[in-house]
Amino acid sequence: MKNNSIKNVFLFFTSCFFVQALQAQLQGVEEARTKYPDVSAVYLNKSQQYRIFMDKGVLSGVCDVHEQIYINKESGLVFQSRSIGTNKFVEASNIKAFTMVLKNKKYDKQVVDKIELKSDPGKYSFYDDQKSYAVVFPAVQPGAVLDLSYQLKY
Repeated sequence: MKNNSIKNVFLFFTSCFFVQALQAQLQGVEEARTKYPDVSAVYLNKSQQYRIFMDKGVLSGVCDVHEQIYINKESGLVFQSRSIGTNKFVEASNIKAFTMVLKNKKYDKQVVDKIELKSDPGKYSFYDDQKSYAVVFPAVQPGAVLDLSYQLKY
């Protein structure tokens, strides 16, 4: 019985946090629309958090990246395709991407279902193991919010 109570409290606080985050995102979209009416797209959030640590005597690092882009005009559709570089020195992982499409004053979440790893030769002259993850967001249109997060391990 006690475990159910703890689960219910956790679910309540989690749902409250989600509602607050969605309200903040809607406020950010409205602010972006008002402040920058003539731009193609606006970053609502762009963060990179770095952690550097010793792992078995080797200096290592991790960077958590999160981006949210509001598509303001048709010309902002160029953000529909994104790529994340990776190689034997920098490993990209935990890639999560989705589009929030505005429908009747509510957002509908559409998850990116296919993220492809492709060779990226010729981009850099010194290393031939360059690859990139290709991310193509679904249902991108003016008013949509693109959400991308991933981790880079050094």
